[in-house]
Amino acid sequence: MQYQKLAEIYERLENTSKRLEKTFILYRFLRECKREDIREIIYLLQGRVFAQWDDRKIGMSSKLLVKAIASAT
Repeated sequence: MQYQKLAEIYERLENTSKRLEKTFILYRFLRECKREDIREIIYLLQGRVFAQWDDRKIGMSSKLLVKAIASAT
C-alpha cells in the first residue's frame, strides 16, 4: 500500500466531525486494503509504528520527524 492513500484517508477524516462518517470512511478504506497490510495500517491509524507492547524505538527525534513530514507535504 502506498502511504499516499493513507494520507488521503487522514485528510478525509480530518474534514468531518461526524463519527458515523469517519467510521464509514475507515470501513471502506480497510475493506480495500490487502489482508497482509492491515496490521501495519491499523498501527498507523492509531499514530503508532509498532504495537503498543513493542519496546522498539524509531530512533528519530520529534523535530526530525516534524521536518520530514513538513517536507513531504
